[in-house]
This record gives sequence, structure tokens and C-alpha cells, in this order.
Amino acid sequence: MVYTTFAVVATSLIFFMAMSPINSDIDVDTSDTVRISEASFYLDSVLEDLERSSEMAAKRGLTGSANYIIETGEPLEDPEENLTEAIVNGSISGVELNSTENASLSEWSDKVEGMARNAGYRLNLTVQDHEFNASGFRLEGSKEIKARLKDPVTLASFNRTESVDIEVDVDGTEDPLLLLRSQGRYTPVIKYCGFDRPATRIGTGSESSSPSVLGEAVVEPSDPGGIENKSDKVLVVEENADQIGEADSFAGVVSYGSSAPVSTDYVYGTGPLSLEDGQDVILSGNEVWKSNFREMIFEDCYVPAKAPGIMERYGNNLTEVENGILTFVDASSLPSELRYPETSVGYKYFVGDSQGTVHGIDGVTDTHSWFRLDDEDIERWGLEGLVK
Repeated sequence: MVYTTFAVVATSLIFFMAMSPINSDIDVDTSDTVRISEASFYLDSVLEDLERSSEMAAKRGLTGSANYIIETGEPLEDPEENLTEAIVNGSISGVELNSTENASLSEWSDKVEGMARNAGYRLNLTVQDHEFNASGFRLEGSKEIKARLKDPVTLASFNRTESVDIEVDVDGTEDPLLLLRSQGRYTPVIKYCGFDRPATRIGTGSESSSPSVLGEAVVEPSDPGGIENKSDKVLVVEENADQIGEADSFAGVVSYGSSAPVSTDYVYGTGPLSLEDGQDVILSGNEVWKSNFREMIFEDCYVPAKAPGIMERYGNNLTEVENGILTFVDASSLPSELRYPETSVGYKYFVGDSQGTVHGIDGVTDTHSWFRLDDEDIERWGLEGLVK
């Protein structure tokens, strides 16, 4: 069963009024202490719900703003101001947004004020001093609400000012920048990959056959001969690979110890490596790399980087900020007229903004011929050892 914000508020109010004592510092001239206590807890319950309602309003405001961009084909003129309006009022430049019904802070205030009238009180809530900004995968903000509650029966009056910090994940919202730059042909949904870089070098050894291989690691299998799809896998073993039957059937082999070569691409003498079964691995020359390239490409997930952030993306702005995010473009999913010889980093790809020379990447470009990174990207992640 789904409960609305306001239903939860109402339930909380009933509970507090029925069960809770109060110590209130109120300067009124009345003997009706029970009703005064009820009024005080009524206001406390409203303000206790403020943070949760604010986070809901922020999430809906993001979604509504993305839908606005999709519908109009235009970026936000002032992302910070427009997103703030979307969160507080459920609108942009006065235009009501989809996906924000009953979720904006103004609607929350109206509903709660109406509930107060039904309970016999007069409540006025004013949202003030609000601001929102983005950092990485989170929209952060703060706001202040001024609350004034009057009880016409006891003449008690309560004045409170409540400040709340808001943090909400942007996961699950569409990327307006790539949507606009691709003229609506590429619409990834922002989600954090769970890692911070596409690849990490984890070991070096001696090489055989100058390998350039990307495959899924099979670590110390009990029966190497029983592994399916060996040509897509990299066998990782502690012993000498030349003593393992069918080692030559794998796309590549890594051995911790020294060994006589086998006929497949082979790196040996690496020492123990931090690798798990199923992890993508690249063999490049005498180096072994843990790879996240395919996950970034096919899952359209994002990593933190110096790149356009959330505010920049909602404004179709290519300015790089320290707490930005980026993803790769899967050019294989695009029509031929949108396949460019550019870096595959999303915010650069559609505008031809590659920096320096564009390079293929060992193992990745071998199987995904369109994939490239420019000098800036390679230096960003320390991928010089993978340049083709």
C-alpha cells in the first residue's frame, strides 16, 4: 500500500496528540493546557515531516524539469533558479510541470494549512531563503520555513522558524545535455556506476604474443576444460599455464608464476592479482588491467569527474566543474549519421570537442571499433599503457 506524505502527517499528528507529553515555552494567558499541548504537537509534527517532504519535492522537481526540457527541446535558462522554482512551486517560469503534482513545497504547505483548518487551527507556512546546487550525483540545498500557528479557542500563538538541509540522489533522471546535443537521439538515464574510473592497472609481468585482449576473468577454475565460451574469457591461474589442458582455447591467460609460453596471448610472472571471477580484464603488452569499460558503455552509467555537473547538464552547458559526472556514448546504438571519429566521452562526443589526438584503447577498440579516447581523457585516468 502506498501512503501519501499528507496521510503520514495526519497519522503522526493523531499519535502525538494522543500519546505524548509536552514541555512548551509559550507565553499565553489561558488555563486550557491540554488544547495548548495539542496545538504545540500539531506544529511539531508538521515540521518533523518537513525534511522528507522537501526531498520528495526535490526529486519530483528534477524529474519535472527534465520532462520540461524533453517537451520544449530547450535547456533551462537559469538552472539553479529554474530548479528552485520547480521544487518550491512545481513550475518553471510560471508553467506548471508534469510529475510534480501534490509534491511541490507550495502544495505541501497548502495541504498542511488545510489540515490545520480542519483541526480548528490557523496555520501559515512561508518558504524562504531557499537555495539548491549540485555536487556529483546529488542535488543539495537548504531552506528555511517560517511557521505561525494560532488557536482561536485558547488564543495561543506559536511562531517557529525551521531550517532544513536537503540531499537527493539524481539517479534515475534523464541526462538533458546528451538529449539536447544528440537532438533527442540519445537519452541515457543518469546512474552511478559504483566505481570511479574505466580501468586500473593491477599488475605487470612478462608477455607472450604481445597481447591486446579484453575478456572476462576465470580465476583458478577447478575444471578449465569445462568452461564455456573460452574465446571470450581470460584464464587466471597460479600455476604454469603450459601445464593446464586447453589453456590455448582461452582468449588470454595470466599466470602468477614464471612459465613457458603457451600459444595464446599470455602474461606470466605477475605475482598474485586482485581479480574476481567475472571481472573484465585487459591484457596489454606485459600489463594486466582491471576493466570497467564494457559496463560503462553498455549500462550507460556515470562516474565522477571534472566534467559538466547536474546544473550544467540542465542548462546544456559544456563547462567542466570539479564535482561533475560523465559517461561514454555507445556509438553502435546511433544511426550512421551520428557516428563521429571523436572521443567516446559523452559531453564531448556530439560537439566534436576532442582534446588533442584521439586514440583507440587496447582490448576495447579491438572489439568495439568506434571506441576512442582523446589525450585529455587518457591523462585523466592514467590510461597511457592502453593506448593503441
